[in-house]
Amino acid sequence: MSLLCEYDRGADYEGNFTFSDEFLDFIDKVKPEILLRNCGFSFSEESDCTKLFTPLIADEGICYSFNILDRSEIFQESVTHYQDFHKSDNATNWSLEGGYTSDAGYPSRTFSAAVSKGLSLNIFLPDDDLDLACISSVRGYKILVHAPTDIPLLGEEYIRVSLSQSVVVVIQPYMITTSSSIKKYSPKKRGCYFREERYLKYFQTYTAESCKLECLTNFTLEFCGCVHFFMPRENNTKICGSANITCMEKVDSTSAVYTDEDCDCLLRCSDLNYEVSMSASEINYIYAARKASRFNNTYYMTSLTFYFQSDDFITSQRNEFYGPTDFLPNLGELVG
Repeated sequence: MSLLCEYDRGADYEGNFTFSDEFLDFIDKVKPEILLRNCGFSFSEESDCTKLFTPLIADEGICYSFNILDRSEIFQESVTHYQDFHKSDNATNWSLEGGYTSDAGYPSRTFSAAVSKGLSLNIFLPDDDLDLACISSVRGYKILVHAPTDIPLLGEEYIRVSLSQSVVVVIQPYMITTSSSIKKYSPKKRGCYFREERYLKYFQTYTAESCKLECLTNFTLEFCGCVHFFMPRENNTKICGSANITCMEKVDSTSAVYTDEDCDCLLRCSDLNYEVSMSASEINYIYAARKASRFNNTYYMTSLTFYFQSDDFITSQRNEFYGPTDFLPNLGELVG
């Protein structure tokens, strides 16, 4: 459990230096018994909420993701996976640069910006699954809004949602593209990589987030002889055990091991991110739980709703401000 609970910085951890894949069986077994009910997306209500969410191994344990691409479309074939985690049966005909094709149905999309056409669900958590000795005194969930191509890392960025609250999250995409006319400049000069310019060992498609995770994985493997349980790895790579926590912490927190220049993780020339705003109010979870699903008061209920702020959003484009043909006429005017 020391790999999942908060680190006691400066402590000397004992145990094994590496773990077998049975460690993943363990975190699957001890994960909270989270029950999802009353799930709906874009007017339709799904009786089986598990069909909407894909379980995957994240940096803080088991994470449930909506609309993430299948692992075969994110990782290289050499990457090993745990059972059926991060596996989706939905066919994807979507790309960040090209968007949807005419026959694409996944990632699921809504056709209007309205609360009724967003994603909504109720989460029930048993009181027995709360362990304040593991994750501080804050009780609740961590949520991250990200592109379908990205792997969520909830230790770095998240929205905190407390138990027994009704939370509404408003999402506004912002996208940046890059004109092909500046492809003649080096990536360092233009400040980004086009999709085909940067190869990653573990990921099929380049993103700055995937590059940083791969870089951290490589340095962890180099200095510790193993990788953290959530990192991409090949069959012959071991999972770091509790005796390697100090080593992993050092790699993760110090620039003496590696720097941004070592990683060379520039932005992607076409990138998609999201700005979010949220509002929350307390709910009578005992009454709501009994009314919705006949649960008693040993369950904590949290209600979540996500929807887009508007039907449209503005994109930005990197372009050449002054090229040779622009510079010479302006120079001539200045001399004149």
